Amino acid sequence: MKKFYFLLLFMGMFLSLLTAQRRYLDPGFAVQRTANVDYGTNISIITGMPAPEALKVDIYTPLGDTETARPLVLIAHTGSFLPPIFNQQVTGSRNDSTVRATAIDLASRGYVVAAYTYRLGWLPSAPNQNAHRITITSSL
Repeated sequence: MKKFYFLLLFMGMFLSLLTAQRRYLDPGFAVQRTANVDYGTNISIITGMPAPEALKVDIYTPLGDTETARPLVLIAHTGSFLPPIFNQQVTGSRNDSTVRATAIDLASRGYVVAAYTYRLGWLPSAPNQNAHRITITSSL
């Protein structure tokens, strides 16, 4: 009879391990988003004139996580270095639905996620390809 109880206890412990959250693999946390945190400044030439632009980041963290040393995942949006209104696409912002969904999914698994904005802008009205290339790579 003791062997039966021991086997039952062992099987219960084993099954509980199978259903437990595996950190960084299984979602198990609610997510908190801290939006529009300034992390730097750069020059934008989207309007044709060089102007300072604040660079922003949204931080996604798992709520209720007691781990203090979590890995950080950086997510950069797509978009050809132009905002959506100029690039004629649905992408080009840290608020894109795919960026947000990916960040929430990763944070729910225990990661800290930073979805950041990088310097946007090149002079789309430049007269030739060389001027396009110079304005996309220079920081003026």
